[in-house]
Amino acid sequence: MSAPTLPPSPPRLLDQLRDALRVRHYSRRTEAAYAGWVRRFVAFHGLRHPRTLGAADVSRFLSSLASHGVAAWCCRAGRWRACSDSCTASNG
Repeated sequence: MSAPTLPPSPPRLLDQLRDALRVRHYSRRTEAAYAGWVRRFVAFHGLRHPRTLGAADVSRFLSSLASHGVAAWCCRAGRWRACSDSCTASNG
């Protein structure tokens, strides 16, 4: 008797992202950058699938980037014009 076969599992999130970007002919570097941001977003929310997250979760992630992530990197790199007023006030 043969073992029952399982139905194929749906594509994983990052595989879906890569497929969508490749259909649109995005570069591999852009694909890698987008995948990195998706990984950060998912990790920030405790590995919850983005399908279960809403607008408030996106806002929380972006606020976190503004306060410790991207804006802080801009300040350390000396890119004062690209940072928020709080960044320039604290470093300049």
